[in-house]
Amino acid sequence: MLSTPTVPAVVTIGQIAGGTARNVIADRVTIKGTARTRDPEAEKRVEEALRRVVAGVAASLRLEYDIDWVRQTPVMKNDPQIVAHMVEAAREVVGADKVVNLSEPVMGSEDFSYVLQRVPGAMANLGTRPDTGPVFPNHSNRMLINESALANGIAMHVAVALRFFERAPRPS
Repeated sequence: MLSTPTVPAVVTIGQIAGGTARNVIADRVTIKGTARTRDPEAEKRVEEALRRVVAGVAASLRLEYDIDWVRQTPVMKNDPQIVAHMVEAAREVVGADKVVNLSEPVMGSEDFSYVLQRVPGAMANLGTRPDTGPVFPNHSNRMLINESALANGIAMHVAVALRFFERAPRPS
């Protein structure tokens, strides 16, 4: 099983390059992309499935292929205790009506996952969509942010840190 409703997997083909002219069959084509999951075991299953598909397509067309699978960012897992601090702080900073605690994690890939492997922490999304006009996703070349929301981000960091240290055990 590749993925289930509770353990999704996303494969993105972000780049295809090959050939030298539009009317000449390329002797080599490079395809680059990413695979994201919320579970390390699912990542292994995605890799195995992609290898099977590529091998099958290549065999059917008598092509040679090479797969260079690079594991980059690990699955990001927020610490539940830090999330609780963040939610409380966010409610104080921006108001409870503007805080949305996601029931399911997003499928983004984030370098912050390396930090979370070493220390308890959590990542939150800061609502920076423009007040008016179209809204484009984070990795769009047309993305615009409402920079006034950045002040809330700073206030959130301070509130979470204060909350964390207020509740931390004191050395005797």
